[in-house]
Amino acid sequence: MTIALHGIGASRGIAIGTAKIVEHRHPEVFHRAIDAEQVDDEVHRYQLAVKKARKQLYEVRQRIPRSVPAEIREFLDAHVLMLEDSTLIDPPIGIMRDKLCNAEWALKLQQDQLTEAFEDMEDPYLRSRQEDVNHVVTRIQHLLARNEPSLQRFTEGDVPVIVVADDVSPADVTLLQEHGVVGLVTEHSSPMSHTAIVARSLRLPAAVGVRLARKLVREGESLVIDGERGIVLATPNKSITQHYRKRQKAQQKWLSGLSRLRDTIPVSKDKMAIE
Repeated sequence: MTIALHGIGASRGIAIGTAKIVEHRHPEVFHRAIDAEQVDDEVHRYQLAVKKARKQLYEVRQRIPRSVPAEIREFLDAHVLMLEDSTLIDPPIGIMRDKLCNAEWALKLQQDQLTEAFEDMEDPYLRSRQEDVNHVVTRIQHLLARNEPSLQRFTEGDVPVIVVADDVSPADVTLLQEHGVVGLVTEHSSPMSHTAIVARSLRLPAAVGVRLARKLVREGESLVIDGERGIVLATPNKSITQHYRKRQKAQQKWLSGLSRLRDTIPVSKDKMAIE
């Protein structure tokens, strides 16, 4: 039986493939009291995690092909800048010294404070930047917990894969196509997030905000994504699949036509060239 899941269209296009459930589990953070003489060691451990997180993002940036739009590098640069931003990075050190607590807890307290500030913003684009802070903080927390999630190669032969996840960072999106991924479904995120913008730049069909997607979709199940309408179809029947394959071919033909026009000088009907 075909099941239709509804989210928000984040990157238009049709993707047809098999589901790969990705569990990017957020590390559990607990409060742990430390002695005053342990603070310097805890601060050092935190600073090493921040440094390694910055190095990881630099390495991801180096792996991006030259053909990828420059804006994607800029989004990764934004995450690197967050790792150098005293507003995010410095306060946890003060919290550790003041409250005599572990680095993970101090970072969480600072994240909670920033989250409140973002939620009070009226502008929806600025409010969505909270997701970037969360991605950066989660990366540091994984390093502190020595539990680093990784994107393995998803392909087996020529089978196209659609990733279903709670959320995916912009850095991971840049690697998805390299891993044979043709579409993306997330339970969280928004069309204005950097993750969605990167997906659009890569022409990777994506539906975001698809609630309970990882519970309702099974590993290896056939999926269709309509990235414009935000619809995900699980176990589509033959007629539905054929319908979307026709739409997919029509979109590819349309994009191919646009590519041929890209370097053509635009001319009005009365033969005036337009720069």
